[in-house]
Amino acid sequence: MTDIDFFEAFARLLTDPTLRARFVADRAHTVVSMCIRPGDDAQILALDPAGLVAQAATLVDKRLHEASELIPVTWANLGTSARPMFLSYAEGEWAPDAARPLADAARFARHLASRGDARVHLPELHRMEFLSRGTRWSVRLVASVLRGRRRRSLDILVRMPAGAVRGVSLYLGL
Repeated sequence: MTDIDFFEAFARLLTDPTLRARFVADRAHTVVSMCIRPGDDAQILALDPAGLVAQAATLVDKRLHEASELIPVTWANLGTSARPMFLSYAEGEWAPDAARPLADAARFARHLASRGDARVHLPELHRMEFLSRGTRWSVRLVASVLRGRRRRSLDILVRMPAGAVRGVSLYLGL
């Protein structure tokens, strides 16, 4: 196994709750098991476990805040269960840095939808997936609530040459 540097080890400790719990319980053994490059291992050993846990919680709270702003209808539909549901999801998922806020919001909504949670606003999920993919256009048949009734619509999204996204939903009488 290749030795990892300080930054990789630190990132893993922040994003992996199981590894972080092992580190808090037994720093020395965890550092050895992570195969950290000599010299960097001493820096990781010097980390304050309580500070590491607090920083990880702050990062998850930041992710939660960003997701709530990107999928506001879904978030409102979830009500008081939104926060605990996101925290449970976030323990096992960490989107890549490049498109993290969009990918995180899309993955969370997809995670809920895959479990049959009808509170996911599917047009919102479509938009998040479209924005995170970077494609030119997307068409999807979605179900959403309009004026208190569940309706099907054809959701069309187009990325304009300047990068702006335009969308239209055509509600169907089905």
